[in-house]
Amino acid sequence: MKVCRISVLWLGLVLFSASVWGQNNSRLEREKKDYLDALNTTGAVFANIQRYFVDTVNLARINEMALNAMLLRLDPYTQYMNPEDAKSFMEATSGEYAGVGALISQRPNGVVIINEPFEGLPADKAGLKAGDRILSINGKDFSNSTTPEVSKALRGEDGSTITVKVQRINEPSPRTFSFKRREIQLNSVDYSGIVSDNIGLIRISSFTRETGKDVKEAVNTLLNTKAVKGIIIDLRGNGGGVLQSGVELLSLFLPKGSHAVTVKGRTSDSNADYRTTTEPIVPLSIPMVVLIDNQSASASEIVAGAMQDIDRAVIMGNKSFGKGLVQSTIPLPDGGLLKLTTAQYYTPSGRNIQKITYHHFNDIDEPEESVKSDADSLGTPFYTRNKRLVYASDGILPDVEASSPRYPILISHLSIDTLTYDYITQYVATHNKPNSPSEVAITPEEYSKFVNYLIDNKFQYTSSSKDLFKKLKECIELEGNEEYTKAELEALDKVLTPNLRTELERNQKEVIDYLESQIALRYFYRKGFFGKLLPTDDVVLKACELLHNPDKYNSLLSPKKP
Repeated sequence: MKVCRISVLWLGLVLFSASVWGQNNSRLEREKKDYLDALNTTGAVFANIQRYFVDTVNLARINEMALNAMLLRLDPYTQYMNPEDAKSFMEATSGEYAGVGALISQRPNGVVIINEPFEGLPADKAGLKAGDRILSINGKDFSNSTTPEVSKALRGEDGSTITVKVQRINEPSPRTFSFKRREIQLNSVDYSGIVSDNIGLIRISSFTRETGKDVKEAVNTLLNTKAVKGIIIDLRGNGGGVLQSGVELLSLFLPKGSHAVTVKGRTSDSNADYRTTTEPIVPLSIPMVVLIDNQSASASEIVAGAMQDIDRAVIMGNKSFGKGLVQSTIPLPDGGLLKLTTAQYYTPSGRNIQKITYHHFNDIDEPEESVKSDADSLGTPFYTRNKRLVYASDGILPDVEASSPRYPILISHLSIDTLTYDYITQYVATHNKPNSPSEVAITPEEYSKFVNYLIDNKFQYTSSSKDLFKKLKECIELEGNEEYTKAELEALDKVLTPNLRTELERNQKEVIDYLESQIALRYFYRKGFFGKLLPTDDVVLKACELLHNPDKYNSLLSPKKP
């Protein structure tokens, strides 16, 4: 009987295995056929376009457009990058490139200027300044050009010599600078310093391959400078980057072996469980606050989610962006890259905070457009290490809500207008450099000069309400009601039409704050810009207040009954 049972069981296993093998083999054959059919069809379409289309076409460009149109239907982040874009992407994620180390921008008249030289890099060391108009590079005329053309000319082999001729404000003759290009490694720490009574603050702009090292250096400097009573990590506006760098950052603050993030994909090689690998350099007794906003995404959310789930820091600010998908880069034969979504990540408590839903192709239905989640609730509940209740809510929800005051729309118009930029350039050229960013100050007399300068040069802007009013008038005219609403519309038009002098007086404090921060940027680079803004930032002040209140801080992280 035993033999019979074993034989029957063995026969069943063999038949089952054969069935599974047959099913798998059939599936593989079907997928292979679909793959070859797709290649043949695509090739035939391209061949007929190239041969018969009424005009000459750039087949490579059409192929790029077709690929990205297809990939966009998979999810919001999968994309094809041509070789040039792939190079720029790799530079952005590595934080390295060979060039001069300066941001450039283009004026409406075709003039390209040095917008911002980075501190200590070749352009800065050579003496180039913000506002310098680029006339030529290595003898080639670029006086009327575009940003991509000038950017390409500025980059080159590490160690190669470059000669840049520029026209500087208030100078009759051009200046010529000759220096060597270098491998440029951009530091992802925008600012690191003491902001309030031994509270350290580190602002991180992005997550490149060197972010862990950059932040470690900043933390060690803080710890060696003063007896730090608390640390603020500012991830506002940080769109993320390299996932591994987020894990390296967490290793600086969490106990060794702490769960950082889990990555789950469709294939086994897409799955990973990341844990911190070193002892933290920040003592666990030092309280921490992590600042986030609706532009904090990807690796920023990994960091904030882990710090929240392990109860290492209070998360403060606004709900984060909600990007819980992981992309891998795959080299392609043409030198380009396929940035492909291969997995989703989960915080230590098990939360996936992906906000955008996505739909892949199937055999029957048409693919749906990617749409935002419209969940009305907080989301699925999870629990931190201390049993605090947190939610998978299309993003990381802060423990403490905090928002900076909104700047008036006037600031946005000032920030993109060349008149304001040129005024700051003139100011820096005619004023002595102060001793520190905190000493940068616009006097009432100087502000009056700025107001008159804008008015004399006919600075114009349209408010959002004015734009909406124009659309309202169009609707009323289409409905044939303009005759009955003429008086009311004229009165409303008068109210909504901005008076520049009135607006500048009404928003004087905000405009002065903007001007002072931009002047600090010119004198003291990015660390000066943030050194001027952050110590008086409302959210930073609220974080400092919390870190100075141990009872309140601990109550936020203490266990709460579900």
